[in-house]
Amino acid sequence: MEISALILRVLNNAASPEEAIHLRQWIAADHENALEYEAIHLLWQQSLVTTESITLDYQPIHNNIRQQRRRKKILIAVFIAVLFIAALITISQLNTATKPKEHRFEQASLSHIATMLKDQYHTQLQIVPSATHCHFTGIIFNDTPAEILRYITNNLNLTLTPTGKNTFVITGTCTPASSASRQKPIYAPTNKI
Repeated sequence: MEISALILRVLNNAASPEEAIHLRQWIAADHENALEYEAIHLLWQQSLVTTESITLDYQPIHNNIRQQRRRKKILIAVFIAVLFIAALITISQLNTATKPKEHRFEQASLSHIATMLKDQYHTQLQIVPSATHCHFTGIIFNDTPAEILRYITNNLNLTLTPTGKNTFVITGTCTPASSASRQKPIYAPTNKI
């Protein structure tokens, strides 16, 4: 039996005790059910007030209630999808943030390293002319410009001097033979686990 017909039977005292119990359980099961019952009950009360015979059409009420339920389900689905996407983005960023950055250099000049640091970290690096011909080969797993530069300058016997926030000066002399003679890459230790 359709629920609107059952509601009308109960309101008109034409329902069996089992039907009345079934209606009470249906109303208690969901807030939307209670709203639908109230809407039909109000229409039924209004029909008692009028003196002329009215045939009530409950289908528009049912359609409206179904449409509201569909909207609610769609909103919940969209909300869950947005939460899922946000969780994926957060996990992706956490994975990226926890990995140590790997910087590979193969006979890289200090000017090339300076350009990389400027592009990735907005670091300004001034190199004195006597150190411009130095080259570095190695893999560094540190993720701050100061750590990268400290490791490179220590390996090339150069001096690194910080001059401000993300600004450094490299001084010293390095011979082409000593900087180019490193055939095997140097692996810088990482501080991360």
